[in-house]
Amino acid sequence: MAEKEMFGNKFRALFKGKRPFPKRLLLALGPSLAISFTLLFFGPLDLSCISRDHITYSALEILPVAALVMGVVFLVLLLAASIPGGKVHAFLVSVYSGLGLAFYLQGAFLNPDLGTLDGRTINWPGFCTKMLVNLAVWFVILLIPHLIHYFSNRAWQRFVILASAALILMQAGSLTGKLVGQAKIDQDKPAAYYLSAENMLKTGSEKNITVFLLDTVSSRDIAAMAEKYPGHMTAFHDFTMYDNANSHYMYTVPSLVNLLTGQEWDCENESIRDYMNEAWESEESVSFYQKLKENGFDRNVYMLLSEAANDPAVLEESFSNLRSSGSGRRIDRQAFLKLFKLSFYRYFPIALKPFFVIYTTDISNLLISGDAMSNEWELVYRMNNESFSPGNAKNIFSFYYLAGTHKPYRIDERGRLISSDLTPDFLTNYSEKEDQLAGFFYLIADYIRQLKEQGLYDSAGIIILSDHGNNEDKEADHQPVYFIKRPGEEHDELQVRTAPITIQDVFIPDVLAMAVAEGDQTGTASAMIPEGSAERWTQAYALDENYPLIPGASNNVMHEYRYQTDSDFVTVPMLDSFY
Repeated sequence: MAEKEMFGNKFRALFKGKRPFPKRLLLALGPSLAISFTLLFFGPLDLSCISRDHITYSALEILPVAALVMGVVFLVLLLAASIPGGKVHAFLVSVYSGLGLAFYLQGAFLNPDLGTLDGRTINWPGFCTKMLVNLAVWFVILLIPHLIHYFSNRAWQRFVILASAALILMQAGSLTGKLVGQAKIDQDKPAAYYLSAENMLKTGSEKNITVFLLDTVSSRDIAAMAEKYPGHMTAFHDFTMYDNANSHYMYTVPSLVNLLTGQEWDCENESIRDYMNEAWESEESVSFYQKLKENGFDRNVYMLLSEAANDPAVLEESFSNLRSSGSGRRIDRQAFLKLFKLSFYRYFPIALKPFFVIYTTDISNLLISGDAMSNEWELVYRMNNESFSPGNAKNIFSFYYLAGTHKPYRIDERGRLISSDLTPDFLTNYSEKEDQLAGFFYLIADYIRQLKEQGLYDSAGIIILSDHGNNEDKEADHQPVYFIKRPGEEHDELQVRTAPITIQDVFIPDVLAMAVAEGDQTGTASAMIPEGSAERWTQAYALDENYPLIPGASNNVMHEYRYQTDSDFVTVPMLDSFY
């Protein structure tokens, strides 16, 4: 009994000391503020200032919320270190002081160069030595406050107060300068734009031209899906499938921009950023959207705005659902959490940095308007929970981006989201490739059913295509998908044509052939291209030794592949390769 009582007394003594609560509060204040200020205020706002050219909001706009989050965490840390006394209080304050100093030094000086973060896996094993050295530095930094306290309580108190104050003042001074500069930039910054989802599930009362783009889907993917789920293709008997298609590019950008504008990218003489803006002002692009407008079509496009143009203002005459952001924007919670996660990533030691994938687009629309698209999965979510219904427009051209077989795989064979989180980690797959693709065709088939119920199917034109085929490696199928159902077209089973088409060349002519009078049509529609062999070209970046379409191609450079195909899409020797 005496031993238990002695142990209890020693344990309680850890929490008792001569230092009164107000003094404990004062000592814990600086370290608590240093940690919360670095991670939750300086970090996110500094990242926003650095990324201003790529995001749709200013750091000044999220400052109040960041301050609120910082304040809450600061109070929790402060009370946690102030309420207990004695050795526990001293230990927690020392830990806080060490962490504040370590976070600052890691973010400012200790992070290694990880190279260009372009989506390829970082060679973490190659950082083993740096990780160990980095952990050793952290151990020393965290140990310093405890050693000072061991030798001198007065010196420790001075260190805790002065070190924390120095960290806060240095970062506050740096951030203030950046925010002042940001305020000047924001005065001349053009208005932020977004794509409204208000009419996402609206149909035109007379004519609908609807396009479903499935990212990264090849003809081989369609075959695998149809074999696993043969019933999913029965709704598409009135369509024509082109089984000899080509895409000019093997990536979503510039493939998608070329598709919607008809303008090719001169990669030798034009940056991709300039191309993404200038393509919308090309003669073919202006003519295309003007003809749709003159024929009474609303032009509603649902995709990531950042994949269309760097300056969304150039889309004002093209997209009917483009809106200018007003004052009523709200914070997207998922995007805000990802911004904090990115801030944490910056300040943690190398060995503890979590492996995660984040795109600029994940945080670029942190502030969104009430009717804005939340992300590219919103259509799937709404098609599962709502129905298409007649809108106010007579004619609607709708372009829907869907993930296709692009990772992550999120939906099942009936198009149901398996996870309720609309913005999952890129590496998290909840489904199989064939199941996800089947799910998209299930949803499109349901759209067809609803058009029939509304009496709008016969007059509708529907295109299902991919921006490029499967580009995972050189053994993959690079042929993109292209299905089309023209107004009035009907037959008992899916028709297959082997005419050698390039999707970017036939898309605008196909839409105009379905939407406008014969005299307003331009270009050569897919129906006009004869069967047979044709020379075509594809441009692709070779990222590693497994990717090139031909053996021996150089890595990390643009290649143009020129080839001819017969009716079975068999590639014959290449004619040219350069860049």
